[in-house]
Amino acid sequence: MKIYLKINQVNKTVIQEQFLINILDRKQLSNIQFELALNQNMHRCQVIQTNILSDQIKNAKIVKEKVQRKVDHALLKIDENIQSFSKPTQILSRLTYNSLVKQYKSLIESNQELLIIDKNINNELLPNLRSLRHN
Repeated sequence: MKIYLKINQVNKTVIQEQFLINILDRKQLSNIQFELALNQNMHRCQVIQTNILSDQIKNAKIVKEKVQRKVDHALLKIDENIQSFSKPTQILSRLTYNSLVKQYKSLIESNQELLIIDKNINNELLPNLRSLRHN
């Protein structure tokens, strides 16, 4: 297993395993010292990897928040567009309603005029019909 030289934010250097093996081969370290150095090396490597992962998680959270803000902004714009489109529709429907009311009023007026005419005709015809009955 080869551990490569890595440096983290607090400048802890991870010693290469091969370097430790070379020292052991030259009998500069006892087996216990070698194991201890190797364990420390592994621990430092894990600390560095943990720090790297935690930084990546922080960056991912920041990116996620930025994306969420952009999505929220886009949804807000869509809502504003829908509202701006619905305003003319509301105005148009109001105008349509007003025109329908006017048409309805004019129909009522014309019906009333027809009723008046019909009543007048009836009033004129009734005496004639009575006279015909008597004859």
